[in-house]
Amino acid sequence: MAWLLLVYLRLVRRLACLNITGAMRSCPTAALETLLGLTPLHIYIQKEAALSALSLKTVSSLKLMQGNLRGHLEILKDPCLNHLIEIKTDLIPTEYNFNQPYKVIFSSRDDWAKGGPQLKRGALAWYTDALKTVRSGVGMGISGPNSHIKLPLSSDLTIFQEEVLAINFCTALNLQKGQKGASINIFTDSRAALKAIQAYTYGSALIRECTNNLRELARGNDVTLWWVPGHSNIEGNEKADKLAKEAANTPFIGPQPGCGLQKSHLKQIINNWEASKIALRWKELPGHRQTKSMITPSQNKTKEVLCLSKGDLRTLSGYLTGHVPLKYHLFHIGQAEDQTCRLCNDESETAEHILCNCVARGRLRHNVFGKTPLLPTDIKVQDLSTILRFIKDLHLP
Repeated sequence: MAWLLLVYLRLVRRLACLNITGAMRSCPTAALETLLGLTPLHIYIQKEAALSALSLKTVSSLKLMQGNLRGHLEILKDPCLNHLIEIKTDLIPTEYNFNQPYKVIFSSRDDWAKGGPQLKRGALAWYTDALKTVRSGVGMGISGPNSHIKLPLSSDLTIFQEEVLAINFCTALNLQKGQKGASINIFTDSRAALKAIQAYTYGSALIRECTNNLRELARGNDVTLWWVPGHSNIEGNEKADKLAKEAANTPFIGPQPGCGLQKSHLKQIINNWEASKIALRWKELPGHRQTKSMITPSQNKTKEVLCLSKGDLRTLSGYLTGHVPLKYHLFHIGQAEDQTCRLCNDESETAEHILCNCVARGRLRHNVFGKTPLLPTDIKVQDLSTILRFIKDLHLP
């Protein structure tokens, strides 16, 4: 029954593609899917299976091994996904965080412009920051009472993980100092980190460790986490930022990944795998000679396509796939007596001939594209608006 359902879904998708593009009914589905940036259904199903298999890694009683990949886990046998079996992740089963003896306050920029929150006399103020740059590296900085700490971090960490690590390290440092009866204030410019710590559910081992440490610290202290606007000349935040920059310029020594890959990182791995599967499938698909020479799977091109009007999209899809009412195509479906180009009366009137090397439109082609003749690969890299301008100036169907 599954294969029958897949057949029906493919039929529905084909109708949707034809309605979106307005293309001729002879236009192949694979070409329209590539033009519209749609993942082929069988690859989409494999992607969802891979995401489900990753979620099973959070089950502590399940041991993922090479010989234990059956059923829903079989997708991980793929050579490009096999390394995910042993990779260290930050994923844990969803847990609840209803017990929050600490406070999280998102003060406004206006409050900080007026001098920031008024802390109690004798209150401790800690500022944390993290930095990730392409040229240097990753590091975190912590500025507090008689403390200026800078630590290089593993390059695989996301900026979110770095910010949470900085808060966690600051919390652990206060626990180590044995603070009791103190008013402890931790400032960070990461809204995402504070929202994750404040949330009532989490699925991250790092967030669990951080919230556990905050609860422990709040047992005998008044603990408040504050949001502070970054790069706003706030003294404590500027000190922490400077320490983070110095740490990022220091080589990291230690095993990677640092604290396990986040769910977003794992999804990106699977998204990259999906993109490679789509490209390979398009390359190995039999036929579609002209379409392959002019269309390639590309998110940027898809964004351009989806911004076109219905009429322009119909025209573009026809010329790029070759399924357009020109004499070559009409002759092959029995609606024209010959296939000779009506412009040059020489070669077959195909979409590729009209776009690339019809001598009768050589001057127009040179004016629009900057050279003539063209190769199909030249069409592939042109802006869609430029291709449409040339087609419209031809005054052909």
